Amino acid sequence: MSANAERIPSALAGTGDALGTGYHAPKDLRLVSLVLRNFQGARNVTFQPGGANASVFGANGAGKTTLANAFTWLLFGKDSLGQTEFQIKTLAEGGEAAHNLDHSVEAVLSLDGRTITFRRTYREVWTKHKGDPIATFTGHETSYQIDGVPATKRDYEERIREIADEGAFRLLTSSTYFNEGLHWEARRRILLEVVGDLTDEQVIASDAALAELPAILGSRSLDNHRKVLAARKSEINKELTAIPTRIDEVAIGLPSIDGIKPAALDGDIANLRREIEGLRQRRSQVAIGGAVAEKRITLQEVEAELLRARNEHAQKQDDRVAALRKSRGEVEERLQGLRSELADLRASRSRQDAVLLGATAERSAKLAEWARINGETFTHEDAASCPSCGQALPAGKIQSAHDDALAAFNIEHAERLERNVREGTAIREARDKATAEVEHIDARIAQLDPQIEPAQAEADRLQNEAARLAGVVTLPLDDPAYHANVLRRNALQVEIARIEQGEDLTEALAAIDAEIYMLESSVPPLEAAKARVEARKSGEARIADLEEKQKAYAAEFEALEREMFLSDLFTRTKVGLLEGRINAHFKVARFRLFNTLVNGALDPVCETTVWGVPYESLNHGSRIQAGLDIIRTLQEHYGLRAPVFVDNRESVTDIPSMDCQVVSLYVSSGDSSLRVERAGE
Repeated sequence: MSANAERIPSALAGTGDALGTGYHAPKDLRLVSLVLRNFQGARNVTFQPGGANASVFGANGAGKTTLANAFTWLLFGKDSLGQTEFQIKTLAEGGEAAHNLDHSVEAVLSLDGRTITFRRTYREVWTKHKGDPIATFTGHETSYQIDGVPATKRDYEERIREIADEGAFRLLTSSTYFNEGLHWEARRRILLEVVGDLTDEQVIASDAALAELPAILGSRSLDNHRKVLAARKSEINKELTAIPTRIDEVAIGLPSIDGIKPAALDGDIANLRREIEGLRQRRSQVAIGGAVAEKRITLQEVEAELLRARNEHAQKQDDRVAALRKSRGEVEERLQGLRSELADLRASRSRQDAVLLGATAERSAKLAEWARINGETFTHEDAASCPSCGQALPAGKIQSAHDDALAAFNIEHAERLERNVREGTAIREARDKATAEVEHIDARIAQLDPQIEPAQAEADRLQNEAARLAGVVTLPLDDPAYHANVLRRNALQVEIARIEQGEDLTEALAAIDAEIYMLESSVPPLEAAKARVEARKSGEARIADLEEKQKAYAAEFEALEREMFLSDLFTRTKVGLLEGRINAHFKVARFRLFNTLVNGALDPVCETTVWGVPYESLNHGSRIQAGLDIIRTLQEHYGLRAPVFVDNRESVTDIPSMDCQVVSLYVSSGDSSLRVERAGE
């Protein structure tokens, strides 16, 4: 790629009226004459196309390309390939440059009918130093003339730039520069400049299905909105993946309420407490004496301590059960993750096996197809007579028809082979990728599978331990403080009995105490049952909330998918409109501005094709035809028609009709020196 490749659009925009976008009619630059003196072996050559199209014939080495080199060197100091360093001097015998010669090129140009003469001369500088008998070679110098008047390099180059700068000139005169000298992004910018880009409003107006897109986008650009959609979809996916696990965690921790009647619990507990309070009041009435009353107060305090100790013990036991269940939930979650990942891996393994099987079959089919195509041979029945009059056709027309058929066969044959190889390569790559994926999957399965059984055993152990503890109601008998309070309570009861008079009073108090104890013992199980009911209600409410969130996330994800579809439809619609508008400006060349990736996304490119064949696969003649077609459109757009040199013109049967001057360079083995034919002569 040339050094100016990335600067072409700005170079074109800066060339003034000649190439500005506000032109009224293209300016017409034509080559009237070109005179070479000692330039690249051309001792004294005059080329006079007179501003008309011309054909130059000559054998290899006769100097056809030298004409093109001379023209670009005259203007920009470079050869036709854009190289500054090339052999300008005429060589003497032995291959060394001839000395003391002026190497010059002079051209008469016509710009809208007004002639301008440019001359560039390259010569050696010989300097005689003081005391030396002869002068010595000390370098080179270049001189310039405009219309016969000497000019400085700066003035000369400025006058050239008034017509067109170097990058613009090469773009508008070289049949290969657009496709081979520019980066695809520069080509794309130029094409969009030619036809003008599309606004979002124009694209949306072209398809009724896009009508709701503006309201969706709001103040965002399409690209920014797609980023927002992708980020939100990722967040929702994470939530949708996590919610089932959260639901399972809550469901595992739900306490059982089998055999419990939740509606009756509050009433049963309240009734028991009322009965206990009534018994205590009745006992106080039965008891007599201050000492008895004091001891009864102390006894109540001790019994309250015993009740508190029993409640704390029960709570600790519940906490242990909860901790076991939580641990089991964590193990179950890990176990579920292992099983889920193993299931996904095995499913993926099955899919990859199917890919491998399909790829093997497809590759065998492609190999067979390649052998069949490769074995095809060209056949053609030459028509030797005119179908209308029956007279024999000239040999040239018969051969021409045969050659055209052969060329078409060769192109189509090569395209099919290339397509077969490309598709076969893709199949092989898919197979290799699937093989690597299978190896990765098998390694992961071997890593995860041994973890299932130990995890299940641990979950079962935790479940059994929690069930064992939950089914047993115990007293804090191992607590020294509780044991001491039991002894103290018993002692108080004995003392109260001793103080009270009469056997009937003692028995009555004992009976009341026994009844109170029985009722008090019934309260904790009911309270524990109530706690389980409340815990289950809370868990079920949490599950319902998670399920509602799951539905809401699913609905939102579906809406996001709809918006993503519309954004993809917008991009594809814009691609179709842009490519259609661009291709309408060309007769031979066609342009593809986007590639569709495997995931359906569009990747920006700028690829030139002719009849569906990529530029890189075209033969030389087709490349010239495409290049000239591009030059014609760009010259009209940028407002300058300039001479075009077409090298190897013999390889092109026909070229597009051009509005500019065309100089065709033909290889002709029968012309040892250059032969010129001007159009119309």
